[in-house]
Amino acid sequence: MEILFNRSLIEPSLHYGKFSGQEINISLDTSKTNTGICVMDRLYRPICVYEAVAKHDKDVLIATMQQREHFRQILKGAIVNDVGIEDIITTSRDKDGKDYHHSRFVITAVFMSFINMFQDNFNITPQLISNSTWKAVVLPEELNKKGVYKGSVPYIKTKYPQWIVGTKDDDICDAICIGEFMRIKAGIKEETRAIILPSEREPKKTNYKYAIFNEDTKTKAERTVEFLDDTSKSFEDLLTLMSNRITRDQLGVVIRHVNAIPIKMLYGKVRGKFDEITERVKVVVQNE
Repeated sequence: MEILFNRSLIEPSLHYGKFSGQEINISLDTSKTNTGICVMDRLYRPICVYEAVAKHDKDVLIATMQQREHFRQILKGAIVNDVGIEDIITTSRDKDGKDYHHSRFVITAVFMSFINMFQDNFNITPQLISNSTWKAVVLPEELNKKGVYKGSVPYIKTKYPQWIVGTKDDDICDAICIGEFMRIKAGIKEETRAIILPSEREPKKTNYKYAIFNEDTKTKAERTVEFLDDTSKSFEDLLTLMSNRITRDQLGVVIRHVNAIPIKMLYGKVRGKFDEITERVKVVVQNE
């Protein structure tokens, strides 16, 4: 069983507790061999995608147990507000034989494994979202008409090319689309999307100011653009990149480990009260 994160194979234990203290929403598309998982912020803006790959596992019960444990640990400490999962399709066609029954057993095992994980560990029952419903709401008409196969793939490849994993693209694309449906159903308008930070260094384009708050500090949702931390960057480069991607009316926000911030850049910038031991802080950037 393998887990990919934003296109790359990872050691799952390195992501344990990754979303601790964060308000998130989650959408999933389960299948027999691959499950696409989209993690979103509180406004249903995609933060990242995972893919659970189990095509080489012969025992589905062992594979699903491993998946549950890894994602339980990855999501440990997160505030999970909403979860949506594509409902599995039952067929009216008559099929006989061991292979067909085994196939339905496998998909049901994977599907229910994730539902049970959220019920048992996060006290939330995922909403079941039918394939035809989210497609009718999310996909453009030309990608949802008869004869178009996997319309979510070209839709998401155009909108979020950085999250296409490559192992089985449609699972990730469907998961992101299900998240879009959840946002629409929740009545939240599409705002500026969370940003995956590029690796290159870039010049400072505007003057900005920043402040450092307790990780739990709230910012106005309609003004907030949430960034993912990139510890390969210096703190100054991170601030510059955030500033370059927000308007004067927006706030760039990132959660960063306090040890990744130079002491000289903490002086005079800390606001509010902190616990004696604070590992992560919320950095807020605003253009002047």
